Amino acid sequence: MKNNELNLLATSLERSREKAMTSGDSALLHELLSEELYYGHSGGYADTKESFLRKFDAGQYAYAAVNTKINQVSEIGEEGLVISGEVEITVTLYGEQKIMRSIYLAVWRSEEGTWRFLSHQTALIS
Repeated sequence: MKNNELNLLATSLERSREKAMTSGDSALLHELLSEELYYGHSGGYADTKESFLRKFDAGQYAYAAVNTKINQVSEIGEEGLVISGEVEITVTLYGEQKIMRSIYLAVWRSEEGTWRFLSHQTALIS
């Protein structure tokens, strides 16, 4: 894939995830997340798809804003993307509102012709 196409795809995928998270659209988020999801948080813990959606649906993770800045996109063969960049997240975690700036790494994979969010890891900048 050409760099321009790769960047457009990465941006589209990340915007769809941001929209699902900030709008509280659990059904869309369910469709976007891989069954093999690893979601690493900057607080030193991780979620599976099941645990992430359970907490999201219960309001334990309530995202007001997720703003990603993509710095680099790399292909993993023809069926995967690695995205690295920066993210600012405004979220209420377990009832406490936080604004977090982090670097992040995201992995998307084409699963039976549909792009799914496979993996995520953040590290706090401030």
